[in-house]
Amino acid sequence: FFLTHCSSSFAPRARKRRPMSEEEEEVQDQKQTIDAKCKATLACATMLVEYEACQARIEAKGSGSCEGQYGDWVHCVDACAAKSLFSKLK
Repeated sequence: FFLTHCSSSFAPRARKRRPMSEEEEEVQDQKQTIDAKCKATLACATMLVEYEACQARIEAKGSGSCEGQYGDWVHCVDACAAKSLFSKLK
C-alpha cells in the first residue's frame, strides 16, 4: 500500500518545452562533433582499420570475436574526446 500510494507523488514530471522562436537555434550535441573529429585522427583511424580487418577475417572463418579491437577503437575515441569535451559543457 505504502509504495503504490506514495510512489505516484514522487514520480518525475515531464517538463513542458516552450516553442522555439525563429531566432533561436536548436542545441547541438557537442560530443557527436568531437567524436567525429577524433575518429578521423591517425591513431583512432588506424585502430578502426584493425577492427575492420578483424571483422573481415571473422566473416571468412565463420567464428571468432573482434571485441578487443572494437574496445581499443572505442577507448581511443573516448580518450581523445575527453580532452576537449569537458571544456565545452555548460
